[in-house]
Amino acid sequence: MTTLDIKGIDLTADHLPKQLHVFSESGAGVASLDLHGRAELLLTAGVGLCGSRDASADGIAMARVAGAAAADLGVPLVSGYARGVDTAGHVAALSAGGSTVAVMAEGIERFRLREEYRGFDTELDRLTVVSQFLPGTRWTTHRAMARNALICALSAVVVVVEPRESGGTIAAGQEALRTSRDGRKQPQLLILALRSDHSDADSPKVARLRHHELVTCVETTEELASAIKDAIVQSQLKRPAARLL
Repeated sequence: MTTLDIKGIDLTADHLPKQLHVFSESGAGVASLDLHGRAELLLTAGVGLCGSRDASADGIAMARVAGAAAADLGVPLVSGYARGVDTAGHVAALSAGGSTVAVMAEGIERFRLREEYRGFDTELDRLTVVSQFLPGTRWTTHRAMARNALICALSAVVVVVEPRESGGTIAAGQEALRTSRDGRKQPQLLILALRSDHSDADSPKVARLRHHELVTCVETTEELASAIKDAIVQSQLKRPAARLL
């Protein structure tokens, strides 16, 4: 893919979904988004997914379940565009016939379709790419952290796979619990997919997340699939009609 059909989304427009207004007013300083693909995918709150490039085999299995569950529930899988957990979730959703939203940690002009995503559709119309950064902006750790807020804003529930004491994965979980779905200070629903050998004593920051009242912890793929379904059903809210473009 060498030429992108990039659309601009004005985050100050009155007709946007409430969660995007909340995102734009959160202090992130983002007034617009660049998008390649189907803008309507941003109208349905999806299953957010965050995790490491170097997740364990169990973590990758969790990511695949999250992608497949999103497809089964008819909502997009919303994740970054890195290898590891992000790619496993996107590919699983696409393989199951679902749609995904890849949230870039760099400008949209830097998007290139990776090998793992080829072969699903000629135009890949089920993969939408979105960026909050200027088109040519390069990746930095700071931007990777900053885009977590957009993943949360586009998601009804966020799945955080194998969080560690520091780094982007636990930061995404913390961001989810700061995110308001509807402007009423109601935090995001959060699912922690923990390693079977997780220890609260060794991971105090993860422990604080784990014991939050809006957090569900799972250790098996079966538990994760069930928790995602319950969270999506719980999150269904009546919202006024919204447009993006």
